[in-house]
Order: sequence, then C-alpha cells, then structure tokens
Amino acid sequence: MNTFLIICILFSIFIVVIAPCDNFIKSDSGNYYSARNKETANLLNILRDISFDLINELNESDAKTLKYSLRFTSFVELNSGNRNIMATNTDKGREIAIRLYDINNKPFKASFILHSLFHEIAHTLVEPTGHGNVWENKNNELQKIVPKYVNFLIKNTFLTE
Repeated sequence: MNTFLIICILFSIFIVVIAPCDNFIKSDSGNYYSARNKETANLLNILRDISFDLINELNESDAKTLKYSLRFTSFVELNSGNRNIMATNTDKGREIAIRLYDINNKPFKASFILHSLFHEIAHTLVEPTGHGNVWENKNNELQKIVPKYVNFLIKNTFLTE
C-alpha cells in the first residue's frame, strides 16, 4: 500500500513539475493557457477578464449563468483545424477556443476577436444548441456590447483596432 502511494505521489510530481505540456504557457497573471507563446497567453488572460467583466453588462439571469459557467471555462488558442472556424464553445462554455491569428500568423483585429468571443458566450447563455432564433437574439444583444471592450483589449495587448 505504501509503495503504491509513493508511486502515485512521484507520478503526480512528474506530471505537474517535470513534464508539463509544451503548449501550456503561463501568463503574467499566473494562469496557464494553451497558446503558442506568452504574448498569446496574456491575450487569452485578458479575454478571460473581459468575459468576467461582461457579467456586469447582463441581466440578472444571464449574469448568474455566465458567472457560474466561467468558473469552469478554459480559454485556449484555436490554431488548428478548419481555418474557416474562428471560435468554438465546448459543453456550454467548458472550453472556449478562439482563433487569434490569420493564416499568415498575423493577429486578427481586436474587434474581430471580441465578436468571436461574444458569439461563443451567446452559446453559453442559451439553452438550445446551434444558431436558432433564441441564440441569434442573445448573440445580437451581446454584439452590441463589443465596442465597450475594444479599446481595453487594444490597450492591454499587442492587438490593433
């Protein structure tokens, strides 16, 4: 029994300290993100902060739903797969992946990234999946809030417009 416990502890130490995944990058805030570099990890961290701040812009029901969901959300850089897919939302916000760079590795504009983020957050806030009328109404509501965050994102990252 003690041998098993020691093996488990050593394995845990190996996983956490010695062999972390290469694409998990620590942001300046101390949070880890699946990203190509620290600059991108910091960008994902700011997008996470914006998502939490968005709670203040929502009605009480949506604010409660988003606040609960974000406690479990992983933000990741989408850098593979179909280049026409700009963002994804897995399991109602368990993971939000956003494509941050174009095919030439140039960053997208801040407004474009925020529109993609809020599009995915709309999926978190509505019960039916897909892009039906309920989702479309929620997405339209959120897209109107995007301009509030564009300058903040530009000021705190390497992005433009």
